[in-house]
Parts: sequence; structure tokens; C-alpha cells
Amino acid sequence: MIYARRREQEYFYTSPDYGHLASKMGSVYLAKLLSQHLESVIKAKIPGIIALINKGIDEMEAELDRLGRPIAVDEGAKLYTILELCRAFDKIFKEHLDGGRPGGSRLEKLRS
Repeated sequence: MIYARRREQEYFYTSPDYGHLASKMGSVYLAKLLSQHLESVIKAKIPGIIALINKGIDEMEAELDRLGRPIAVDEGAKLYTILELCRAFDKIFKEHLDGGRPGGSRLEKLRS
């Protein structure tokens, strides 16, 4: 293969018809151009692919929320679920106490 490429390059450099274009001729140059083009096409398509994946994830998350999350089957998973629920409750309760959500001002009045 190396020999064939060397012969191809010699042909273009010594050819009276292609000598002035020799640096832009041959399979090595063509492979380089095609690689650059493929790279630019891939880079251009990546944001759309990421958006499509994120949209699919969001749709699946919404469907899981609608259907209900999986129920824990083993003790560790049940404990994790309980702790997650406690954390969510704690966060919302703190927001109410700090006045970050409606109703917090009423609780503030009760504290004083």
C-alpha cells in the first residue's frame, strides 16, 4: 500500500498535466478532504442528536411521573426511597418556613 501511494504521488508530481496540482491530487489528499468533511458534518449534527436524546429522556421521565416510579423491591431500595421522600419533604418544609413559597408568611406569624 505504501508503495502504491508513493507511485501515485510520483505520477502526479512528474505528470505534465497534473504537476501544478500535485499537492492536491491522490488518494492521501482525497482521504484528508473526506475526513475533514465528515468531521464537519458530524460536528454539525451533534447538537441535534443531543437535543433529540434529551427530548426522549424528558418524555420518558414525564411518562414515568405519570405512571408512577418503580416500587422498591429490596430493603435497601425501600430505605433509599423513604430517605428521598424525607429529603423532598424537608426541602419543601424549609422553603415554607423561610417564606420562599406561599404560606411561609403565615408560619412566620405563628412563630412570633
